Amino acid sequence: MRDAIECLPEGFVLYDAQGNLEICNDRFRENYGYSTEDVQPGVHFTALGRMDIARGRVTVPDGYQDAETYLQSRLAYRTKLEGTFPVQLADGRHLMTRDRGTSSGGLVSIQTDITRIKQTEEALRISERKFWSVFHASPSLMTISALADGRFLDVNAKWVEAM
Repeated sequence: MRDAIECLPEGFVLYDAQGNLEICNDRFRENYGYSTEDVQPGVHFTALGRMDIARGRVTVPDGYQDAETYLQSRLAYRTKLEGTFPVQLADGRHLMTRDRGTSSGGLVSIQTDITRIKQTEEALRISERKFWSVFHASPSLMTISALADGRFLDVNAKWVEAM
């Protein structure tokens, strides 16, 4: 079983019903920069969260008053025993954590690196802003229409002035 867990391309961690680590793989340790000593069986996931913040490895998202508020929200989330939440690491990487409860009340957590997806989304947002700026600032009449029925989807200011 240990060999299978180590072969996973995602970070894997199993917590018992009290939130204490039972087993994790190397990818989980690599994602967060943990040493083998950091993730010994029995360490509670809130201790790992505090370590992440103290060592500057995890970025506290906007909207949280402080690191402790963020950690408490993660603790409350973990008690649901199912769901997903994003984690931004201080080095710029993004992880999506998917948690599922076990039949014994524990928690299996899988962390997938979604950094490339986030980078692609940001590149698309930048491209859309550039297109919008050029489209609406153009001195030429411009429209975007649906090919199927010719319905206008967008028009620029010059087109509005001309009509």
